Amino acid sequence: MLPALPWQQGGGGYNKLNYIRSLFLAFVLILGISTSAYARTLEFVNYTGSTITQLYISNNNASGWGSDLLGSSVIKTNGTYSINIPSNAPTYIKIKVVVSGRGEWYWSNVNLSSLWRITFLNNGSKVRANWN
Repeated sequence: MLPALPWQQGGGGYNKLNYIRSLFLAFVLILGISTSAYARTLEFVNYTGSTITQLYISNNNASGWGSDLLGSSVIKTNGTYSINIPSNAPTYIKIKVVVSGRGEWYWSNVNLSSLWRITFLNNGSKVRANWN
């Protein structure tokens, strides 16, 4: 014999509508948890005058860089690129960008906790970054 559904059980004043409300609330909570896996978006802006062909972000203490975040994409001059930052991201990161015709540029000990935009700028023969 199958167990009785909550609204089929006697006593306790539990009815079908309360059961459906409970299911809906559980669904909303699960949806909220799954969508909050990303705490925020981080935007990269390219004002270098050249195309950014590769972008890497890694935990500041990691020995390697991992995969290029751009994949087959690029960030053209005056273009932007956004990524989702997971809620469990490290506080301090290192960043590497490869700029067409200008080489590789590195930044370390970047505090990710309050960043929402990183702007790469032309600084003569160098590329510099502004943190917002």
